[in-house]
This record gives sequence, structure tokens and C-alpha cells, in this order.
Amino acid sequence: MKRGFFILCIIGVVIYILVGNEEQKVTADELKDKLLRYHVVANSDSDEDQETKLKVKEAVLEALSGKLEEAENAKEAASIVKDNEELILATANKVLAEKGATYTASMRVGEEYFPTKIYGDLTLPPGDYDALVIELGAGEGKNWWCVLFPTLCFIEPTCGVLPEESKEKLSGVLTTEEYCAVIKDKDTEVRVESKLLNWINKMID
Repeated sequence: MKRGFFILCIIGVVIYILVGNEEQKVTADELKDKLLRYHVVANSDSDEDQETKLKVKEAVLEALSGKLEEAENAKEAASIVKDNEELILATANKVLAEKGATYTASMRVGEEYFPTKIYGDLTLPPGDYDALVIELGAGEGKNWWCVLFPTLCFIEPTCGVLPEESKEKLSGVLTTEEYCAVIKDKDTEVRVESKLLNWINKMID
């Protein structure tokens, strides 16, 4: 009986992993047209350049915050960003000047590859997304990434969970299946584990 139980557990775990992975793959393709990412590349990895990178990303976010509220989808958000290229570059270069940097900023809006990124209990799969990319100077330093639409950029990666307000924004642009695939909260994990255990117990009975 113990051996049979062990085999059933293994089968259940394998099925769960396979289904979960398949869901993630499908979602990675579907997300790319619904999100606008934000990528800031530092001039170098020096402490000063890395600090400057963070100052630039905050200043640009503040400059765009009110304007992006008018966007109803990622395409509109990208259009707003493109229309405000002059503002974005002026904002970034102002920060660079204040920090005494000897380099300037450049930007582009287009497709960019992003690795798997975790923001609290939100996990975004790797792949190509439309993004606002700001490159500082030589652009040879570590990157800073986030989601510009819907605006999740104020979320720190160290946070345990995504605020409810942010989850509402995300659920407004994703399907139920996509949302459930990228948000992994404790309640969801418990429900999945319970369902798996119930299935195994029924098989044994």
C-alpha cells in the first residue's frame, strides 16, 4: 500500500509540474501585447553610475505618471511614450547634468528581450516585450527593469506580495487564465496542493 501511495504521489507531482509549465509557456506569448516594459541601462557598474541610473528611472517615471493614466492598453501607452520622447530625454539628461555625468541619455521604444522577472508574488516569463529602453552613456552597466503599463514600477522586488491596487490593474489587462499564471499567492498554492492531495486520496480509496 505504501509503495502504491508513493507512486501515485510521484505521478501527481509530475502532472502538476507539466501542466504548470505548459501554462507558463502559453502565457509568455500572450503577455507581450498587453504589457509595456521599462528598461534602464546604466553607463557602467560603478556605484555612482548605478545610483544615477536609479535617479533617472525615478525622474522619468514621475514625468510620465500623469500622462500614462490616459492609456487604456499597452499600444496606447507606447504611443504616449513615443510622443513624449523630448520630455523623457530632457528629464533624463537633467538628472545626468545634476549628477555631474559626462555622458547623455538615449531612448527607444520597441521590442526588447526580458529574462524571467519576479516582483513580489508576480512572476513574468522571459520573452520579447515592447518596452521603453533608456540607455545611459555607454550602456555597459547593470539594468533596471519593471512594467510601465499597467504601472507597476513602484513595486520593489523584495516585497512579499503585490499590492491589491496593482493586482487590480493587472487583472484589467489580462485574461483570468493569464492572471492566475503569473500571480502566485499563498492561497492559490494551498488550493492547488489540497486538490492534488484530495485526488491522490481518492485514488487510494
